[in-house]
Amino acid sequence: MPHFRRLSPGELPSMTSSRGLVTSSNGEIAMRRRTGETAAAVALMLALAPLHVAASQQDRNDCAQDRDRNRAISGCTRVIGDSKEPQKNRAIAYYNRGTSHSSNGDHDRAIADFDQAIRLDAKYAAAFLNRGVSWNAKGDVNRAIADYTQAIKFNAKSWLAYKNRASARRRVRDYDGAIADLGAAIKLNAKDAELFYMRGDTWDDKNESDRALPDLDRAIKINPRYAAAYFVRGLVWMKKENPERATADLDKAIEIEPNARSYDARANAWEARKNRDRAIEDLERAIRMEPSAPRYANLGRIWMLKADQSRAGSDIDRAIESLTGAISRDRNSYLGYTYRGLAYGAKGDNDRAIADFNEAIRVDAKQWRAFDNRAYAWNRKGDRDRAIADYTEAIRLNPKHPDAYNDRGNAYAAKRDYDRAIPDYDQAIKNNPKAFIYRNRGLSWAGKKDFDRAIADYTEALRLDPKYAAASNSRGFAWAEKGDFDRAIADYTDAIRADPKYAFAYNNRGYTWRRKGDLDRGIADFDEALKLDPKNLSALINRGDSRAIKGEYDRAIADFDEAVRIEPTNASRYRSRGYGYFYKGDFEKAAADLLRANDMQDYSYAMLWRFLARGRIKQDGAAELSANAVRLKSKDWPFPVVEFYLGRRTLEEMRAAAGSAGEKCEADFYLGQWQLLRGDKAAAKKSLQAAADTCPKTFIEYAAALAELKRF
Repeated sequence: MPHFRRLSPGELPSMTSSRGLVTSSNGEIAMRRRTGETAAAVALMLALAPLHVAASQQDRNDCAQDRDRNRAISGCTRVIGDSKEPQKNRAIAYYNRGTSHSSNGDHDRAIADFDQAIRLDAKYAAAFLNRGVSWNAKGDVNRAIADYTQAIKFNAKSWLAYKNRASARRRVRDYDGAIADLGAAIKLNAKDAELFYMRGDTWDDKNESDRALPDLDRAIKINPRYAAAYFVRGLVWMKKENPERATADLDKAIEIEPNARSYDARANAWEARKNRDRAIEDLERAIRMEPSAPRYANLGRIWMLKADQSRAGSDIDRAIESLTGAISRDRNSYLGYTYRGLAYGAKGDNDRAIADFNEAIRVDAKQWRAFDNRAYAWNRKGDRDRAIADYTEAIRLNPKHPDAYNDRGNAYAAKRDYDRAIPDYDQAIKNNPKAFIYRNRGLSWAGKKDFDRAIADYTEALRLDPKYAAASNSRGFAWAEKGDFDRAIADYTDAIRADPKYAFAYNNRGYTWRRKGDLDRGIADFDEALKLDPKNLSALINRGDSRAIKGEYDRAIADFDEAVRIEPTNASRYRSRGYGYFYKGDFEKAAADLLRANDMQDYSYAMLWRFLARGRIKQDGAAELSANAVRLKSKDWPFPVVEFYLGRRTLEEMRAAAGSAGEKCEADFYLGQWQLLRGDKAAAKKSLQAAADTCPKTFIEYAAALAELKRF
């Protein structure tokens, strides 16, 4: 009686040594190579056919061979059609034909044949195994798992069934089940590197990097040329924040099997090591191999990081070029639009930035960061209301993230709406108590003149980050506003110690030295600020003012000249130089600069000083002062001085209008100037001396009073 001998997968010396199915299914998630599903099952027909059967021995041989699938299908079909064949032989023929259909990618026919094989032999483990492979290929993972479970039930030594079930369980994120199956497979076949690789990869899926590494090490020990294991181990090292070891593993993966994903991963490792040039090289290689929108977007991102480091506009242009490449390949590239918007923002092109953020929102209106980015661009354009609207939408989408609350608080603060800014900072701190948010809230308290609360917030920021230079600088300013100059100087010194290139801290310390009357120390700090930042206008003006107080008028005017050169459209720069000429006694040039300033911006003090400068060169400026005064929106101080000069208030009424100590000292100065214009030098000297004695050393009236007293 003829018979077929059936071999189970467990009897085979290797997966591909005899007739069987070898398939794989690869996918990619987050730059990870996922383990392919592999199964092999064998059925051999080794018998002589009796003369009376319809199926010939050649048919059986054709059915058993795996070189020509179509011939195998034909042979198996003839065996199946022979009703005199034993049931087991026909089951094997269905199985063999199923494996051929599966190898051809025809999984529906394969499943139908495996169904028949199982109908004829309900314990046919290999048929369950390979039917599971076909279900998996069709995306029906749960049916695949059920078939692999049956295969294991009928052949508990089938390490392939455990391996395949593990792979399927990973697809449904049953990582614990997958790890258990891989452990069982390893007990049956501890020499298969892929089993250790898969288990290491699964541990990594569970974010258990320390358990992943030993399995990946074992996979590489078994197969030192296992590129995928080096690749995944490199990614694990990245998770463990060890980009040096990651780079070494990815080098090896690329040496063995160069592919775009490995170059992507190594680019990220180089970027983590701050080597942007090598990261760019790797991304460009990946793009040459497999150009894609995400790769162009990542390349653009790296160019932006390089630009932030190099401050080179050409690097931003390269970023925009790469990101445009991403968008040209995918008009729905969220990352392409997002990063290009950021790049345009870095170039100061806020309109293009907003246009790109609009597109990012079109692509994915549920991304809170897209609204946050657009809000930031609106903020840079000075459109606080639109910025606030976008921040509000960002908060609606992600109410737990502190950034949007912090950023909306900043927008409110820019509008000087501190009462709305502070609750936003409160919420941001509740979500994530970061040092910079405490500092921002402190700035709003300072804006409300509540310097004690401001100092408390700056102090908390420094507790969280003792080297936070900006917080030390801000606390120094608050101490100075409270009149505690020594504490202010100590904080500015701490800021400079934390950041020796902090030009504003030098400027602020210099200004505080000036307030203490130590002009030389102040000037030394302004010098240092300007050495670090030659275009620091605050330091230029402050140094000029300090030099003027010392009587170094030409050097003071040189500083004011430089400020005008740097910012020729700013009225305050001309005012400062006009005051400088006034100190020097060059009233004609003072009047000219103050006219220019008044033409650019209405400002009561500049109007007063132009009137005084014109009076000193025997010009009657009353009509001009009267016309200028009409444009003033506020009737607050020093408007009473204007009315006094125009004869609309008495001296007593002008003095009575001076409320604060600063206004009272100014009243003495402007009275002294009035007396000089009337030729009463004795009275003027007395009034100017009173101003010099009582005015704060940062007031322009103080510097001018000293200059006038030197002229007596």
